[in-house]
Amino acid sequence: MPLNSFTLVAVATGVFVALLGLQFWGYQAGRRHKKAHTVIPSEAAAVVEGAVFALLGLLLAFQFSAAAGRLETRRHLAVREANAIGTAYLRLDLLDTESTTAMHGLFREYLESRIHAIEAKNDIRLALQAYRETESLQQTIWSNVMALSRDKPDSVRILLVSAINEMIDVTTERKTAGLTHAPITLQCYLIALAMVGAFIAGGAMSRSERLPRFHMLIFATVIATTIFMILDLEYPRLGLIRIGVADQPIYDLREMMK
Repeated sequence: MPLNSFTLVAVATGVFVALLGLQFWGYQAGRRHKKAHTVIPSEAAAVVEGAVFALLGLLLAFQFSAAAGRLETRRHLAVREANAIGTAYLRLDLLDTESTTAMHGLFREYLESRIHAIEAKNDIRLALQAYRETESLQQTIWSNVMALSRDKPDSVRILLVSAINEMIDVTTERKTAGLTHAPITLQCYLIALAMVGAFIAGGAMSRSERLPRFHMLIFATVIATTIFMILDLEYPRLGLIRIGVADQPIYDLREMMK
């Protein structure tokens, strides 16, 4: 099933509710232990709390930084691909007029296949279908350019071949970057660690006679929002964070090719 914005919101909402529930559970458990005089010594509790929250903060920071880095890479490759296609398209003018006209048509088809891959967003099935179409057109373009440039000077042939090669290579890089995310195991571990932290936080709050609802709400909101932002960075085009601005050059290229 393709991912969508509802998936990210549902995950974040589920985490938020779970964090609130675990804090309340931890608070109730702490109060019961206090009444039974079985409270863990404050020194030991401080060590455990410090270790868990330090690890949680480190993992949140690591995941956020890594996801932001992958987003930046995707944006860079989107612009680079548009430039590579545009350069290869312009270098077709080195061929004779009849050959150039025929290749322009192939390039328009190729560009449409790339746009289809972009507009598939995170629907893996549609994206892979568009990539298969792209790969088929790449082979056709490559073989045609090799045949049409056979009688051209080596300098012309090198310019054409290098441009087509760059265009093909960056497409492969972009496909790999689009499918590269943090391992699902690591994402699940982060959420599980947040749950453990919520329970410990609730236990620490049990020192208060009154249920600290406001503090519980703040903790759950901050952690759930951070996890949502990490997922949003991992899967752009779905939520608040978009990669669409970086895709604009390829749409501008479509207008230029008309």
